[in-house]
Amino acid sequence: MFFDTEQIRIILGGFDTGPYNILLTHNPLYADSYSNWGADLTPSWHIHGGMIRISFIGGLLSPEREFFPKYDTGKY
Repeated sequence: MFFDTEQIRIILGGFDTGPYNILLTHNPLYADSYSNWGADLTPSWHIHGGMIRISFIGGLLSPEREFFPKYDTGKY
């Protein structure tokens, strides 16, 4: 299932118009949608560094069975 910005609005409603919005999520694959919704910071942990990792290269295989996952480690 793909979460686009409109689906997030339906589920969560609007975002706080204050200076900063933090959205805690499980899956980082929808980071662009979270940002478009209004999240300034989105901590998420689903990828777990990849199911398979290669030293000095990074995640080889994600839990979704995607090779070389985009969000395998770091800050985005």
